Amino acid sequence: MSYPASAVALYRRVLRSLRQFDDPGKKWYYRNWTRNNIATFNDEDDPERLQQLLQKGEEHRVWIMKKYHLKDIPGNR
Repeated sequence: MSYPASAVALYRRVLRSLRQFDDPGKKWYYRNWTRNNIATFNDEDDPERLQQLLQKGEEHRVWIMKKYHLKDIPGNR
């Protein structure tokens, strides 16, 4: 199974952001949620649709950070 490099980069950004959670339950939930959603990227052949999925994934990452008042890590964009 080979994922697009951009999907792997998004997954890494999410994991870096989740390191800030003190609650292991929240960290586990969002890590698994992200893994399951990014797994669907592997089936996508249309570059435009893949870009839309990546953009939506980044928007979700930012939303989670705002919701829980987490700081963005420099270079994590």
